[in-house]
Amino acid sequence: MEKEALAYDERTVCDICRRPEPEPDNQIVFCDVCNVGVHQTCYGVEHIPRGLWLCQPCSVGRVKPACVLCPNRGGAMRCSSSMQRWVHVSCALWVPGPFLVGKGHHFVCGLSSVPIANRSLRCGFCGICAGA
Repeated sequence: MEKEALAYDERTVCDICRRPEPEPDNQIVFCDVCNVGVHQTCYGVEHIPRGLWLCQPCSVGRVKPACVLCPNRGGAMRCSSSMQRWVHVSCALWVPGPFLVGKGHHFVCGLSSVPIANRSLRCGFCGICAGA
């Protein structure tokens, strides 16, 4: 028996796409350590596990790591292909250069292609003038 989906709450949104709507085959799952909520398809969760589900940082003991592309900590993150740096999935999707690879979008590549000049631009997602 699979883990039951949580009851819908209009304040619950996916940390990546910011949409609240769960679908029958695309539920919002929550990390049992940091409580980040993500749609299965946004984060690459093929099946909701029977027991605990942990986001990638929490699964390796890195609760709320810093993103290399923005000044914000925590949230839906994936590690770089070198396993040394962490990136928000939304930053990897919106910043030109980085891209997600691997089955289930498990790694972020292309971080070295982010222009240094991007570090002074205002983010259209969070409004902060820091990061890439």
